[in-house]
Amino acid sequence: MKVKSTAPEAAVKHIEAHLSEPLSLMAIATSTHYSQCHLHRRFTSGSGMTVATYVQRRRLTEAARQLVFTSRSILDIAIEAGFGSQQAFSTAFKRMFKQTPRRYRLDKEFWPLQNRFELGSMCNGSKASNDLQVR
Repeated sequence: MKVKSTAPEAAVKHIEAHLSEPLSLMAIATSTHYSQCHLHRRFTSGSGMTVATYVQRRRLTEAARQLVFTSRSILDIAIEAGFGSQQAFSTAFKRMFKQTPRRYRLDKEFWPLQNRFELGSMCNGSKASNDLQVR
């Protein structure tokens, strides 16, 4: 018997599968068969951040990986990460990583700031609850 995914688990699966595509709460909710309100509430309570924040942090982390391990241009990485310009990308990147994308690339050290959430099951006696865990 297949167990139905929880709202946060289904959202994370969809986000990770479509990280380089345009994502909205409406699109994620539709694909996971949850209402936007329910998905937002469950995701935020389970992760401590909104869906939009999680998506941006994951995209910036993957962009950081590409900056260190590829020679792709910063603009190409910015566009793939969903930013409309290199300036918007650089501003968001600097806010999260405390340095510009160029400086980050020159340092040649990858420090992921937002790994993919994995849904872990924590049991408390006979009562089971699901919490998002970062692994």
